Amino acid sequence: MNIKMPNSFNLEQAIKFTCSLHEIEDSDSYTCDYSRVGTVEPFGMLLISSKVREFIKERKESKHFVLGYDTNDYASHMGYFQSVYLDYGKKPGEACGSNTYVPITKININQSYRVALFEKEMSIEQYIEKEIAKKLIRIVSTESKELKDTLTFCITEIIRNVYDHSKSKELWFAGQYWPRKDMVEIAILDEGEGISNTLKRNKKLIVDNDIDALKLSLQPGVTKSLDTKRDNDIYSNQGFGLFMTSKICESAGSFAICSGNACLTINDNGKSSKESSFNGTAIRLRLQPSKIHRINLDLIRAEGNRIADEIKRDLRISANLYEKIV
Repeated sequence: MNIKMPNSFNLEQAIKFTCSLHEIEDSDSYTCDYSRVGTVEPFGMLLISSKVREFIKERKESKHFVLGYDTNDYASHMGYFQSVYLDYGKKPGEACGSNTYVPITKININQSYRVALFEKEMSIEQYIEKEIAKKLIRIVSTESKELKDTLTFCITEIIRNVYDHSKSKELWFAGQYWPRKDMVEIAILDEGEGISNTLKRNKKLIVDNDIDALKLSLQPGVTKSLDTKRDNDIYSNQGFGLFMTSKICESAGSFAICSGNACLTINDNGKSSKESSFNGTAIRLRLQPSKIHRINLDLIRAEGNRIADEIKRDLRISANLYEKIV
């Protein structure tokens, strides 16, 4: 059976591909055809590669072939093909990266705990900020401190949630800066249990479906309610991390989160959702350096505190309740 890969590895095409691959019938053999692939972006590469890996593992009795992979130098340099078990191009994390890109990189989460504690003598929170986030913000090394600090905060909060809640064995990330487009893209993915299953651990939350789970995950205080860490954790932010990150991106770019059968996108025009098929969680944050001045962190924090205070008195919390308060 022939599987035509998307002609563009962007957010929209990647999401569509997860659904189409999920619905493919059983066959003795499959051939992934990359001959028409053109534009390749970090989020698209992470999401599509994860879905392809899952597909191959689930159909390990079938034969898997590949066509047209040797025409996309960017994808091969970024480590895409090696990430889908094809011995072509650089391996994930092998390319050095630069002030415009970070290649597809895989981190073993359990191993990083050992590195942080025994080699770096850091807490895992410090390791995420000073080692992982620092690697990703290299792509804006020539830009303003304000942009670098903002990205560091957003990246750190997203990755902390992976470590604290996802139950994933691995963390994947990649990034690209297009100066001419005035756009920075950071993509972060885990293959854990997904947002919906994570939130269902909290009996106070009403999680009816995957899109409601995504909406809930971005509200202040929700992830804090899942945290078993001590109250004196200096990195604690009362569960405001994803709320702050999505609001920052809404002000100066866009934010997308994909988990289960839903993908939620947020920008200054509002929210939109699309159907997807992905068991873990994939996040894309985009910021425009020229719009970084639009971000008002004090205003975002105040809004978060207001929402969190109003919701405290409710015994059960749903996505609809949050939307009424907002």
